[in-house]
Amino acid sequence: MNNLLLFTLFFLFRNLNPILSLSPNGLSLLSLKLAVDLPIGHDSPFTDWSKNDATPCRWSGISCMNITGFPDPRVVGITVFGKNLRGYIPSELGTLIYLLMLNLHNNNFYGSIPGQLFNETLLHSLFLYGNNLSGSLPPLICNLPMLQNLDLSNNSLSGSLPENLKNCKQLQRLILAQNKFSGQIPGGIWPKTKNLVQLDLSSNEFNGSIPNTIEELNSLSMILNLSYNHLSADAAELAFLGLIIVYIYWKKKDLSNGCSCTGKRTFGFNIELDELLRASAYVLGKSGLGIVYKMVLENGVPVVVRRLGEGGSDQQRYRKFAAEV
Repeated sequence: MNNLLLFTLFFLFRNLNPILSLSPNGLSLLSLKLAVDLPIGHDSPFTDWSKNDATPCRWSGISCMNITGFPDPRVVGITVFGKNLRGYIPSELGTLIYLLMLNLHNNNFYGSIPGQLFNETLLHSLFLYGNNLSGSLPPLICNLPMLQNLDLSNNSLSGSLPENLKNCKQLQRLILAQNKFSGQIPGGIWPKTKNLVQLDLSSNEFNGSIPNTIEELNSLSMILNLSYNHLSADAAELAFLGLIIVYIYWKKKDLSNGCSCTGKRTFGFNIELDELLRASAYVLGKSGLGIVYKMVLENGVPVVVRRLGEGGSDQQRYRKFAAEV
């Protein structure tokens, strides 16, 4: 009997030993491998992810770094994108406390974003765009003081934009386009996220006004896109801007063509308020009169728009704008 017990224990330990030799980081990563299904005919990105390895640092898509106080390197990056993987994002990835970047974009991950991911307080880049993720943004999302890049676009995420995004003070790129977010765009976020260079909330279901505090994003240098939502406020201001950009567009066109025409002239160029609200906007610059945007309308026509301040009459604001052009 004792011999049989010893043999059984020997057999179990011999088979458990390989996986017990894998580091805790490696065990957490294996949860990702087990959470996905690989489509038939596709090469697996996990062929070298083996439980028999002592460390995952040589696995495809895994980056490691030496951390002071630890004898072995720790996982700091996961990059497994564009592999058509179908599955869920396992909560075990939240145990990788030194993770700096998680990039799983352009796969078919479904379900919610596990809140445990936001235990990784060093995380600076989260790229989950182009999946089938649903649910709301986890309330812990801005427990990440180092977060710089958050791209969750082209999913099915819903709910409101959490006010605590203002705690992401290092955030540079916030891209939530092509989801199902709704409600008003909170105004309290933007004065606290002044490092933003790119903000894309397009193709959602936001409603209400565009908060004036967005004008405080002085670092915007790439894209500000709020198009294809249900934004309806600031209508008078945008309608006024529509008149200005039509005038400027044709004024510059006449000057470039050397036109010295006199008399009345009718232009076949109209911009509706709804079209302005749908247009994609690219930040060109900022001055005392406000932020300047290059907008591309649905028909492909590029125009320049300046969002003017609220002080003074429309005529006064128009004169200031025309004098600067």
